[in-house]
Amino acid sequence: MLLPLFLGAALVLPHPNSTSSATLRMLSDGSFQADLLLEARTVQEEHVLDTDGDGRLDAAELEAARTYLEGYLELHYELGLGTRTERSTPVFTVELESLVVDGEAPAPDPLLADLWLAADVRFAPPTTLPAEADHLWLDVALFLPTSPDHLHFARLLREPESLDRAFSAANPRWIAPLAGAAPRQGIGVHVRLGVDHILGGWDHLLFLAALVLATRSMRALLATVTAFTVAHSITLGLAATGHLPAGGRWVEAIIAASIAWVGLHNIVAKTPRSTWKEAGGFGLIHGLGFAGFLTGVLARSGRADAPLGALLGFNLGVELGQVAVALALAAALALAERMLPKVPPRRFVVVGSLGVAAMGCFWTVERLIG
Repeated sequence: MLLPLFLGAALVLPHPNSTSSATLRMLSDGSFQADLLLEARTVQEEHVLDTDGDGRLDAAELEAARTYLEGYLELHYELGLGTRTERSTPVFTVELESLVVDGEAPAPDPLLADLWLAADVRFAPPTTLPAEADHLWLDVALFLPTSPDHLHFARLLREPESLDRAFSAANPRWIAPLAGAAPRQGIGVHVRLGVDHILGGWDHLLFLAALVLATRSMRALLATVTAFTVAHSITLGLAATGHLPAGGRWVEAIIAASIAWVGLHNIVAKTPRSTWKEAGGFGLIHGLGFAGFLTGVLARSGRADAPLGALLGFNLGVELGQVAVALALAAALALAERMLPKVPPRRFVVVGSLGVAAMGCFWTVERLIG
């Protein structure tokens, strides 16, 4: 079965959906300025920032991080100019002019895991620039060894309109025109973001797994997935457009509690049951969690709102990911029962639900006490 793998991955893998962002603009001297935002916890996985181990980031540690990041960006954030088909050499050199904690700290002495770092980066051009350079070439490979699912959002400020790009391990290069008509950008970026979020969101996946364990027919499974989809789509849309509060500690704690509740209900219930009501009820809360992530990403990538395309694309990606996972789990459960005919089907439900309930209880306590 896949469920033991989910439980193990939830405990040992680095945090999912690691993100960073940058806003770039070309200056009159031919250089580029970038306002770069990084999660401190993502940098910490790549290089130890908290050298004294107190879980926080003081001024000396921040200065040491600045020196490290300048060299790191030189190797993993390459900017150059060229035509649509060929990049010129050499590339721009990196100067990290400042590094500070971004925004207002959540507490007087905040934990490193809660911080974002704001870097003011200047990309100095080579001595001679190509005469026909009309495209920006940007190659990004940030934090992939420690966070393989890392997404970097870049925005290029130019005339007549800005351009946006999402970088990942599968899409590390951007060739962007510096002027003229903007290429059509579509919703593919946000579909991918939704798929990545659900596949990396172990809490949402375990909730889905608990519902699959309680469901013994494809018809009931379809009703469950549909109810979950409708419910979280409602609150995701309302929260992402500012009509409901998005995310927050209490939302994350209730999401964890929903996992524990469904797991325990599976153990107590003696027969398979219809789970569409549970999926719909708790799906409303899970939608607020999805919205918290989406609005955070949009804000960090230079937009405080949730445009319709981003909302629809993200929601579609979540649906594609969860349907794939639900079908895979149902198939794995059916295969396990066929390969082990002497094991009562009820035992698979109880053993799997015990693991789910335990993780749900652990996450609930963890999120309540911070």
